[in-house]
Amino acid sequence: MDELKNTTEGYQTTPGSFSTPPSSVGLIVKIAIGTVVVGLIGTGIALDAKIWDPSWNPFRENAEKNVEKMIDRMMEVKTMHSDMEVGIEMTDKDINGDGLKLIVFSKGDSNSTDAENPKSSGDFNIVVATGGIEFNLAGQEKTLNENESYFKIDTIPMIPDFVDTPTLFGIDIDEIQGKWIKSGQDDSSQMGDIDELMELSENFQEKIKEIIGKEKAYYVKETLNSEKIGGQSMYHYVLSPNKEIINEIFLEYVEMMFGYSGETLSLDEKQEAEKDTNKFLEKIGDIDVEAWIGKRDNYLYRIKFEKEINAEMIDEDAQGKLIVKFDMNMSDFNKPVMVEAPTDFIEFNDLLGYYVPILNKAKEAAQDARIVSAVSQLRTEAALVDAFEDGYGSFECAYSDDTKALCDDIVNQGGNVTIYSNTNEYCIYSVLNDGNYYCIDSTGTIGTTTSKPIACNGTTFLCPSDLIR
Repeated sequence: MDELKNTTEGYQTTPGSFSTPPSSVGLIVKIAIGTVVVGLIGTGIALDAKIWDPSWNPFRENAEKNVEKMIDRMMEVKTMHSDMEVGIEMTDKDINGDGLKLIVFSKGDSNSTDAENPKSSGDFNIVVATGGIEFNLAGQEKTLNENESYFKIDTIPMIPDFVDTPTLFGIDIDEIQGKWIKSGQDDSSQMGDIDELMELSENFQEKIKEIIGKEKAYYVKETLNSEKIGGQSMYHYVLSPNKEIINEIFLEYVEMMFGYSGETLSLDEKQEAEKDTNKFLEKIGDIDVEAWIGKRDNYLYRIKFEKEINAEMIDEDAQGKLIVKFDMNMSDFNKPVMVEAPTDFIEFNDLLGYYVPILNKAKEAAQDARIVSAVSQLRTEAALVDAFEDGYGSFECAYSDDTKALCDDIVNQGGNVTIYSNTNEYCIYSVLNDGNYYCIDSTGTIGTTTSKPIACNGTTFLCPSDLIR
């Protein structure tokens, strides 16, 4: 057994010496500690650099600051691409949930490098669905400056088979479908009130900017888990608009519409409208808007909104729901955008020769219908005068507030009312916009005539015998 040796031979066992090799346990401990340290440092770097950014990240910037940075950043954007969907859906319980759905899809590029002449190009698709039938209008648009724009209609709503020559606003569909049409500011001026409406719209937008600039238009309601869009990490927030801001903007909108009709809101009417708006906003509850903001560049990549409102909140007798949706995705910030005019197009003015007369004719027909209605109501007023006054002698436009309002409405619609009366007889007539006359007399004769009722003159009180009812 000489070959057998003490395994401790040759090693020093003097206290304090470090000649013994480290145990395997000690090595594992050192490796573990080193791994933890490296892991902590790496995690800290990942959190600080937002490579990994959970909602509890201690290095995460304040949500309010992130949104403010986004707003400032988006103000600097000159070009971008956007995809948008806007939808309004109304359901009705009384007709098995069938109601009305309107959806507008659009996508395109915008270039506001020249602030005075912003450019854009894109596609649009408008879908209207009701009663199991769907109508679709799709096309493209290009804007080069405020005086030059183009549009093209590629898809037109289905035209019934019994229509021999399909038209859109009086224009032959075959003449415009799939073709670029050039329009400009000079063209719009020929369309009556469009210029006035555009000016009111621009003023309204300026008012909105002033309102939003006065105070914070939102607050961050919730911070959601980070997400990715196009491979990029995003902050994901739920924003809640300031209801006072919404109320103020709505009141400006109401005033704009009243201004367009030539009227003004009184102080009492403004206060009542504000009260009603506040009551409505309280009924529908919070309005939440989701926003996705790039962590690296602070751009707004997506904004989404959806609100479901019970119909009875709007009208106590209504049933069903109103659903409003908005979803917009943005990308390609400050990348080159070229918008060029199409080489082949039709001048809008060439179409006006068809469009304007038909539009005017439709407008005149509506005005004439109101004139006929007002003259017919004056007949009822004549009967009331006879009942109260024991005769028609006092019957005239100035007899009462009601008769005056009816006569004023006739004039406002392009008519010119004439009334003759004595104790036993009366006659009323007005010229119509189509050149004919509408006449009523106390014998019961009523209808339209092509010639002026010369027998309704104060000496005689008769409408022509050739009246067409």
